[in-house]
Formats: sequence, C-alpha cells, structure tokens
Amino acid sequence: MGRHQIGNLIPSSHGRWPFLLLFALVASALGNAHATPSLTPSPLEEVMLQSRETGKPVLVAFLGPDWSVACRKFQQRVLSSDAFTSFAREHLLYWPVQARRQPRLQKKERARLQALVIHFDIRAYPTILLLDPDGTERLRHGYREISGKAYVRLLEALLPPAP
Repeated sequence: MGRHQIGNLIPSSHGRWPFLLLFALVASALGNAHATPSLTPSPLEEVMLQSRETGKPVLVAFLGPDWSVACRKFQQRVLSSDAFTSFAREHLLYWPVQARRQPRLQKKERARLQALVIHFDIRAYPTILLLDPDGTERLRHGYREISGKAYVRLLEALLPPAP
C-alpha cells in the first residue's frame, strides 16, 4: 500500500497549486475547455486545514450508496453506527465523497470527483482512507465485513493517544 501526500493540495509557501492544475486538466478533458480553477479552497482543502488546526485525522470515504451494495452495507453497518458516529465526533473529521448516479452530478461536480479519484488512485467503491493532518495516508481499504464497534477498535489502534 503506497502512501500519498495531500499536502500539495494546500497552497505551499512557494505558491504552487498542483491540485488546481489537475482540476483544470480534468475539467478540460470533460469538455469544459473554458473552465478556470477557482482560487477559493475546495471542501477537501478546507477539511485538511481544519485537520491541521485540530490535529484530528480525516477519514475520507469514497462511496456510491445509490448503486453499490457494498457501499450501502458499509455505510449501514459501520459509518451510520452509533459507535462510529460518536467516535468520529470526538476523534476525527469524517469527509464522505459521494459518487452518485441520481440525481446526476453536474459537470463541475463530476470534474471535482474525477480529480479526487485520480489524485487518490481510487479503483473501487467503497474506498476508505485515513489521512493524518499532514496528508499522509495511514489506512486504505475497501469493503470490510465488520461491525461499527470493531471498526472503532481498529481506528483506535491506528490513532495516537489523545493528549
């Protein structure tokens, strides 16, 4: 399992915006050649900034609950469980990425989703990532037959103890 850095999604002190360049390329490839990337932060940039400020890791969940049985099961058994929601509220930032079919995504939403899929090398749904505040990938997995309580125990083993 390779580790990815997403720190390059946040503007560096050198003023580089590789993610915005990627976004522009993807938007262009989707037939929107006149799209220009906005310099306002994307939701991912905002959640990563919040992660850095709070020291909480980010759980990114690539889900397709309206078309994927595995996504629906994982969402029902784990992500919607009382054990996970109370743990997440206290110890991490949860950021779901929905790849839905209905209602159809707008061009801009599709371009953003495609850019995230490319950046994180998403090959299947669901894909769950646990990212440290610096953007380092700590965990990556697909569907797991696991309860919410067992999943919380797995996350507790991966996270540093709270100060």
